[in-house]
Amino acid sequence: MKNYRKYLLICIVFLGIPVVSNGLLIGYGIQSYSQSKETMIEATKSDGANLMTVQEVSEYLNIPSEEVLGIINTEQKMLEQYSVFSGRRFPHLIINGKYYFNKASVDEWLKEATLERRQYDTRKELILR
Repeated sequence: MKNYRKYLLICIVFLGIPVVSNGLLIGYGIQSYSQSKETMIEATKSDGANLMTVQEVSEYLNIPSEEVLGIINTEQKMLEQYSVFSGRRFPHLIINGKYYFNKASVDEWLKEATLERRQYDTRKELILR
């Protein structure tokens, strides 16, 4: 009977250790997730106005708003025509038919488009390489 209790105690300890350690890991994961989520929210708030309109993007890039929309339409046409588009497309989202842009994403697109030396002909909806 003593051996039975001894083995039972050993089994409880061996089964208890993983349960406790997994509980700690899950708790730590939840804590890390909530902290990273808070950090992302704070970073988003620190940007000020997160979304820009077509007019604001055109002023920011110092190009007419028609050209901003022309770049989007040109890239979309190229994607539809060739079923592929190499590189980053002009970042935007559409809400109720209105275009909105994230400044940080526009900056990333601008860096890539500049490095690739992309040439857009928005009148003919072509990207010249």
